[in-house]
Amino acid sequence: MKKTIKLDPYEGYLYLHKKKKKKKKYNRIQKANPDIGPPILKDDGSIALAVWCDSGSSEYWLIFTDEVDLGIIAHECMHISLAIAEYYSIEVSAESEPLAYLHEYLVKNVARYLLV
Repeated sequence: MKKTIKLDPYEGYLYLHKKKKKKKKYNRIQKANPDIGPPILKDDGSIALAVWCDSGSSEYWLIFTDEVDLGIIAHECMHISLAIAEYYSIEVSAESEPLAYLHEYLVKNVARYLLV
């Protein structure tokens, strides 16, 4: 499964993948986008992975296995939320409403595709 979620108003995209083999999918993405990090050589058994380009791209990827649940979705969406906040210099504090709204938007949109 692959879905694309537009990241308004941040002019970016979140590509959502659900695969049995997370490593294989990540390595395909990494080959086309080497700035996201090195290839994965050995599957570590994790259920999900959040990745983005450190070079300033507004593209983000979430890769989940079949064992995904709401807690894992929220966890991985927090990584993406923080990466977007860092890129756009959004204040990160306990009272940061823009970050909270972004995280809520991500969790709702990812969950509606994965938890059906």
